[in-house]
Amino acid sequence: DFFLQSFKLEQKTPKGVAARRRRSTSKMEEELKATKVLSDQRRQNISIVQKTMGLRGPQIAEALRTIDMRVLTEENLNRIGEMCATAKEIEDIQRTMAQLTRKRFKRQSNIGDKLLQLFPEEEQMMVELHRIKNVEDRVKNLIFTHTFGSDFAHYSNSVKLLHGAVNVVQAASREGQLGRILNNVLRFINMLNESSAAG
Repeated sequence: DFFLQSFKLEQKTPKGVAARRRRSTSKMEEELKATKVLSDQRRQNISIVQKTMGLRGPQIAEALRTIDMRVLTEENLNRIGEMCATAKEIEDIQRTMAQLTRKRFKRQSNIGDKLLQLFPEEEQMMVELHRIKNVEDRVKNLIFTHTFGSDFAHYSNSVKLLHGAVNVVQAASREGQLGRILNNVLRFINMLNESSAAG
């Protein structure tokens, strides 16, 4: 029993070490909290989008830079558009980065992405996208390339229908039947008005 009790005592962490660990953990938690610029709801939305796409922030940014259409489907582009930062969000992130630079890297010149890595993944995602020049315009233009084909077909069919209607009117005019056609149209409109009034 004495041997076991002695062994347990030896395994105890010295009070000074334990206190330092607690202070270190507390400091890390405070710094992590300080880097959480986005609201919990906004962060959750971005996290859901990333999981749906199955890609991390750097992969998404690289796909936009290289115009990788295997990744940039219309659905994914709409999702990326939802993740683009507002001017206010970027301003808040930059202000927090400046504060951290003064606090943790004030004596270092080339900190690279060390600073960005202190932020949660969602804030990192926003910064990665923001680094791409005119990212929102790029996303919109790429969405347009996906929808242009279907939109063009729709407008083309509308033009064909209009062209056919014009040909019918021109033919009726040449045959002297335009007046009769217009009278029938007016009679039909009057019938609709009368039925509406009666209803």
